[in-house]
Amino acid sequence: MADPVNLLVFRNTRERIATDGLSRRLCESLEQIKPGRSDEILEALVRAGELECGLKDCNWPDVSRACTLTDVLAGSYLSCTPSTELQLLLREFCELPFPEVIEVSPPEGLAYYALHPRDFADEASRSDSNYSYAVIGIRSIGTVLSALWTAALRGRGIAASRITVRPSGHPYNRVTVFNVGQISWIHQQQRIGSRFIVVDEGPGLSGSSFLSVGESLVRHGVDAERITFWGTRASEANTLCSPGAATRSRQFRWKCIAPNFYTRLDHGRFVGNGEWRALLLSGSDKWPACWPQIERLKFVSSDGTEILKFEGFGRFGAQARKRADRISELGFGPSVRDASNGLSAYAFVSGRPMNRPEICPSLIEQIARYCAYRRSEFRHGSSAPDELLEMVRFNTSQELGIDLELPSDIFCSTNSVICDGRMQPHEWIASTGENVLKVDACSHGDDHFFPGPTDIAWDLAGAMVEWDMHEDASNLLLSCYARHSGDAAKSRIGSYLMAYGAFRMAYCKMAFTATQGADEEGRLRRAYDFYRGRLLRDLRRAGYVFKIHQSDDAKLCRSSA
Repeated sequence: MADPVNLLVFRNTRERIATDGLSRRLCESLEQIKPGRSDEILEALVRAGELECGLKDCNWPDVSRACTLTDVLAGSYLSCTPSTELQLLLREFCELPFPEVIEVSPPEGLAYYALHPRDFADEASRSDSNYSYAVIGIRSIGTVLSALWTAALRGRGIAASRITVRPSGHPYNRVTVFNVGQISWIHQQQRIGSRFIVVDEGPGLSGSSFLSVGESLVRHGVDAERITFWGTRASEANTLCSPGAATRSRQFRWKCIAPNFYTRLDHGRFVGNGEWRALLLSGSDKWPACWPQIERLKFVSSDGTEILKFEGFGRFGAQARKRADRISELGFGPSVRDASNGLSAYAFVSGRPMNRPEICPSLIEQIARYCAYRRSEFRHGSSAPDELLEMVRFNTSQELGIDLELPSDIFCSTNSVICDGRMQPHEWIASTGENVLKVDACSHGDDHFFPGPTDIAWDLAGAMVEWDMHEDASNLLLSCYARHSGDAAKSRIGSYLMAYGAFRMAYCKMAFTATQGADEEGRLRRAYDFYRGRLLRDLRRAGYVFKIHQSDDAKLCRSSA
């Protein structure tokens, strides 16, 4: 079997954005802030953190002005009161000569994983007031987290200042290099006896970003016992896969933020981590598989009328709800409202999740209309066809032993869209009469998993695979879709069947590796076998011929095409 962590399921979410557009949207967010509206302040804070990050990454000379704005917004967020400085800062900031383009990437914890910003601030407020603090944020999310940590300390009258860094190099062996100004700041903090706090989400599999910052501080004379790493996941030295991590990590103090999202809100039953299946489905042996650690936070409201789902703080949740509103207006999905704190409240759909054997012409017609609608309404200007191609080649090579020879432009699309990404039968709810509604439709098409913005053929292929459609059903779907959209996707569908299968196979492999020993592992292994088998079938239909080599790994290799 392939190395379980050596598969591609996460895409590169970093993108180039016109700076004037980002700064304009930040200014609009600032102008909308009202006293007592912490969600509005948080939206501006997240945008300011993104802008600060992008400007810092391109070494913009006036980046300190961006840092000041982020700091003031962090203090305003914690006090729920917009600072009187904001309007002056806003006027000065909008007049600055920004670079034309910067690169930004979403802060994953705030966009996907329900990392509540106040959790970091609460931990900071428990700091020993006998010390001053030097706070270092690891970009991208470190801009916002370091600003919040520093603001919480200053709110208690504790001296604190911050910088941010961008470790570079191989993901398992990052390196941090401080610039001249940061080195001077480090020495100044040493002279006054500051404690050093490093903040980021994670650590990930390697812990190398945290380690690189700590080791660089030590090289500049900071005692390791004065350095503390604050992240969002507990870490054990023996499990980190950086070179020498077991020894290197023990010199530092690693702390994990205690998540406190649930206690902050007035809601009912928790149904995240796959718990929704116990509420909606019978027979746990037939439950669809899920990867609990990466599922979005979900609750059922106390009165049972709504499903509350975390779809992102600030603009991330707003964009998902905008799509949900459009889907609801056309009758494809349930209504939605903003439930604050990054949560979207969807009307609970009374009915039952559907199953594969229920596929029929009327349902195929609805799936086709839905895909045609998404292609029309959710167009997106950018895509990453080269990255998608690399994912397909790499995953099939690792898992099947096949080196696919594919045209370099095979995933280039003239009409990229935000896809649904969740076409499984249980995501279609049979409600009253013959009405079928699509749920979980708005937050996966542009998250940090593949495919990102791409051709709607991804969803068409997803429907074919997830419903395990035979050839006649697949042809009916394509013809219905062409009738509703005017788009003949048949010539592209084979490529996207390969891409979808390669992704889902790898996703399930990564997931069952992460859930070893749990009940979920068996479901994920069965799902892996299904997607692997479907992928092989679709490859053969595309003209690839294979020989089975009997071995412990039961791998397949390509013989001809």
